[in-house]
Amino acid sequence: MPGVAYNRTQIIQQALILSGGPIITSIDSGGESAKAAHELYDSLMAATLSMPNWRFATHVAQLSRLAGIDPDFVGYQSAYQIPPNLLAIWRTYPDVPLVRFGERLWSVGRDDYIQCEYRAVVPESQLPPAFIMYFTYSLAQMIAPSISEDPNIIKEIEKGVERWKPVAMVVNSQENENNGIYKSPWLANRVPGGFGGYGRG
Repeated sequence: MPGVAYNRTQIIQQALILSGGPIITSIDSGGESAKAAHELYDSLMAATLSMPNWRFATHVAQLSRLAGIDPDFVGYQSAYQIPPNLLAIWRTYPDVPLVRFGERLWSVGRDDYIQCEYRAVVPESQLPPAFIMYFTYSLAQMIAPSISEDPNIIKEIEKGVERWKPVAMVVNSQENENNGIYKSPWLANRVPGGFGGYGRG
């Protein structure tokens, strides 16, 4: 099982070890397997960070309404330029209907500014250990078939992905604001009642 890695080379090295590959000190000296993992790394990282809502990869930006642009399409009245590092949008404020067209967000509102909460790639040094484990196993899962013919290795890697993804998600969920059930909108609109039956005092 790999230890905690904080740079690309270490993560690739550990993915290779899990796959039955060699121990490397650099990508260039690691042979074809290391180079293949290096090529797959960025696309897999971007796809993995795009979902679910990883809090450590969440950014907030204020987007300004683009001057001189009126979409005038199915009720959309304003356009905003999305951040260049955006992978996926989580939510926006104000909460008005939005749609993404290319590198812009179109809105039915006419706000001069909107806030956008989105996910983006972050440096390896900022990745939580549990996520690193999940990603390392995911990378190993992609490269293992070209490195090892041992079905047991591939099966163990698949188990590692299944084991570490929920762990990473639990750690991620602990970084959210603690909202007790007493704040629930459902409770605010619930008819008061007791154990004697719904709606009875």
